[in-house]
Amino acid sequence: MSTESELSDLLANTKPMIIPQDFKGVCFSDLHMEVKDPADDFAKNEVLFNLTFDDYVRRGYKPFFLGDVQDLWKVDHSDEIVAMYPSSYTRIKAWPRIKGNHDRELPLPEAIVLQYEGSSKQILLVHGYQGDFFNETAYPLGKFFVHNIWRNLEMVGLHDPTTATMRNPRKHKKVKEAIAKWAFDNQQIVIFGHTHAPEEIPPYCFNCGSWVGNGGQCVEINGHEISVKFFK
Repeated sequence: MSTESELSDLLANTKPMIIPQDFKGVCFSDLHMEVKDPADDFAKNEVLFNLTFDDYVRRGYKPFFLGDVQDLWKVDHSDEIVAMYPSSYTRIKAWPRIKGNHDRELPLPEAIVLQYEGSSKQILLVHGYQGDFFNETAYPLGKFFVHNIWRNLEMVGLHDPTTATMRNPRKHKKVKEAIAKWAFDNQQIVIFGHTHAPEEIPPYCFNCGSWVGNGGQCVEINGHEISVKFFK
């Protein structure tokens, strides 16, 4: 299926979560938690993430997690990851979460739809792999490459600051353009991750970035205002 048809199906078939007009939410994506070995992309940002998360909750924001929280392309079992990140995972598990391509084997929904109370205005939350051939249709091939080749390169010190943009800029451009086209064609707000490239294309398209590399990012919802925030 195409990105456009998948997003349309998810929007039509996901029961909306009704939110007040002054709703405060924050969307995180692509933590890529592993087992704190040299290939772990999240370990260096764990403290910063926990501080950022706690500050948002203290200020009354509702967190959402948009996939690839755990990296099951590099680590075989979710329990191994949870055991290495008890503090972070305790924070995460209490809040709404959807699956990404790296944790799609977990029993999680594929989308969340927020709908403002008394209005037809909605926000679609997805990971962003929808329609991405290598990460959806051919995901076993992608998982094999990451688990058996890329992870081993990281273990011996070859690190890319994990941005899909740097690894494959054309892929990032294609994914972003497909989602943005659907969002603007349908005048529908979409918040997603997947590409690791934080970006705003107002008024409809927003990318959460990631928590790998140097620092992290998120998308903040303040009533009807949506923006990308950066943390280092």
